[in-house]
Formats: sequence, structure tokens, C-alpha cells
Amino acid sequence: MDIQSLLSELKTERNRMDQAISALEVLASPSAPRRGRPPKAKPSTPASGKKRRGMNAAARRRISEAMKKRWATWHGKSAPQRKPMSPARSEASFGADEKALGTTEKVESGLTILGPRDA
Repeated sequence: MDIQSLLSELKTERNRMDQAISALEVLASPSAPRRGRPPKAKPSTPASGKKRRGMNAAARRRISEAMKKRWATWHGKSAPQRKPMSPARSEASFGADEKALGTTEKVESGLTILGPRDA
């Protein structure tokens, strides 16, 4: 056997192996798009040489106290308080509803019960 024939046989064998590999890759990969939740991403690592900086206990304490102070001012006396509706205002708005709905009836407890509408 000469080198040329040996080389041509090896090339044909390589082509057959390439075709077999591509056929197996097609079978291994899903033909339909993947369904469901995507896989979890790998945790990102900081860039090389850049380490995340930590905070010492004193710094955490200072930040905690500052946030507690801010929270107190937001939720303390400085926060606007909602005023309850005055009785005159609530009766005036309720009376308007009574007129729109029809007849009303007073009960012993002072509550007003709406009755059927006059036709």
C-alpha cells in the first residue's frame, strides 16, 4: 500500500466519523425549544483582583442607629396623621346617599336603615 491510498482511506474514515458525531449531536440536543423555568444562573464572582468589601461592627452600628433615627422621624410626630371624619361631615355625606336611594327609617340606637325606594 502506498501512502496516498492510506491517506485517502483515513480521510474517508474521518468523514464517516464526523457524520456519526453530528448525527449523535442532533439526537442529544432537544429539537423543540426548552420549556419551563430556565436553569439557575451560576453565582457571579467579582472581577479578578476585586474583592467585595466588608463592613466592621462599628460601621454597622452607626448605620443601624442612623436608620432607626430616620424611621422614628418618618413614623413619629413628624408624620402627617389622618384626621377622622367629623360627625357633621359623615352625616351630610350619608344624607346625600339617603336622598339618592329613597326612604330612610330611624332605629332606637340612632342608626338609619334604608328602606325601599318610592316609585
